[in-house]
Amino acid sequence: EVFQGAYFAFRRVTDQLNSLKGLGVEIDSSPLHVCPICSPRPDEGDPYAVSLAMDAVNKCSHLAHAGNDMELKPYIHNFFGKGEQEVADLEKKGCLDSIKSFKQHTSLLEGDDLEVSNCGSRLRCAREGSKATTMYDVNGLLGATCAHGFALPDLFCNMRRSENFTFYLVLLKHIVKECPSVKHVYIDFGCRLAKTWTWYLQALDKELPPSAVDLRIMVNWMHAASHDMSCQLENSGRFQKDAGFVVGEQSEQLWAMTKDPSSLMRCMTLQNRHDSVECLLSDINDLKLARLVLVLKAKMDSMHKKLAELDQRLDGIQAESNAAGIHDLHAAAQEFLGTQFAVSPTLSERPFLEAEYVRLREMDIAVQKLQSIGFSWKEAGGMSPAALLLRGSTHKEQRELQAKLTDLEIKLAISPDSVWTVDSNDYTRGFKLLAEQQILRYQSAIDVIVHELNKVVTRALIKSTTLQKLAVGSIIVIQ
Repeated sequence: EVFQGAYFAFRRVTDQLNSLKGLGVEIDSSPLHVCPICSPRPDEGDPYAVSLAMDAVNKCSHLAHAGNDMELKPYIHNFFGKGEQEVADLEKKGCLDSIKSFKQHTSLLEGDDLEVSNCGSRLRCAREGSKATTMYDVNGLLGATCAHGFALPDLFCNMRRSENFTFYLVLLKHIVKECPSVKHVYIDFGCRLAKTWTWYLQALDKELPPSAVDLRIMVNWMHAASHDMSCQLENSGRFQKDAGFVVGEQSEQLWAMTKDPSSLMRCMTLQNRHDSVECLLSDINDLKLARLVLVLKAKMDSMHKKLAELDQRLDGIQAESNAAGIHDLHAAAQEFLGTQFAVSPTLSERPFLEAEYVRLREMDIAVQKLQSIGFSWKEAGGMSPAALLLRGSTHKEQRELQAKLTDLEIKLAISPDSVWTVDSNDYTRGFKLLAEQQILRYQSAIDVIVHELNKVVTRALIKSTTLQKLAVGSIIVIQ
């Protein structure tokens, strides 16, 4: 016991020294302080919408009869904080068995079923009828991570019953209280929890800050694939405005790192398991922080190297131009572009090139619109040329489209500063030429079909006439 006390005291000191605050970085006191990117600075506003990911894991459980030494007390209280204490209090009051028992405790608005959603996904928490096995007194962990995978202090709790919305609501309440900069939270079944969270806000109206109503609960990208398409468009972070490129699966990465020691912690005493989880999460954060520093340093060194190479090339070009008597590089560049234009096409070729240029521009505009939607055309349908182009497994076809446009701009002497706009006279003329060509193409196709049809009819008439003659001959022979 003396050794354990000394060891955990050592861990507390090293954690304080290795933290951003211990390194002299000015940070706030919210749980986000462990992440150097998400932690708000005193001299900064909100550069982007900060997001968290919440999830539960059952493998970090604890056997009910393993370790019965109740005199031991945990030494570290970093990740298990106010949320864990509130969950422990709710357990004593008998409010953890289901969301309905919790509703009665918090005087939530009446409703037949708080887990209401039209989504057909099977991802959900345990229903009231689900009973936790008596083998475990802790059924797993629930926790929150930032968008960069850092485990957040005070936002972890032990699930002393089967997973249900109660644990999520308790941590969400502490998130809106202690992390006002958080705007988005990703949860596997966020489409269902969002309805319950709305009712919970009304029950705790006076306890929560006004910004709590702005918290958006969304479904993370990978799990959203199992939801209905209508639910994905409404709740998946992939399709929500201002959500950014955040997949929301960071908690899954954290749980993957806890797999190996989970079997050992399951058989410890509750107090030692508590401290072991604290140390494990702290070590994971330290490794992430060190890795983040190395990645950013490598990226900065790479950028400095590229800048030095560009400066060297620019100095060489400047020396060559000075030796050639060229001092205005911008004017020389414009003259060079002018010399790169190919010989103007003949009068008979230009209409066809203009029509082709407009056709490719129309396809390019359609592709950009589809990409701005962010919709997965590989899963949904769509037979337009732009949709077919987007469904390609690589970007090769799109690069070829841009190359063809550039080639036609050179042939038609369209400089980069005067690219045809959709409402310009040149574009309108090219569009009319394209329409005329399409009409001629369809007319030619119709003529071919009519010609083939006439051939088929002629063959049928000849065959019919021949059969009639054979029938008449057969009758004469019989007579």
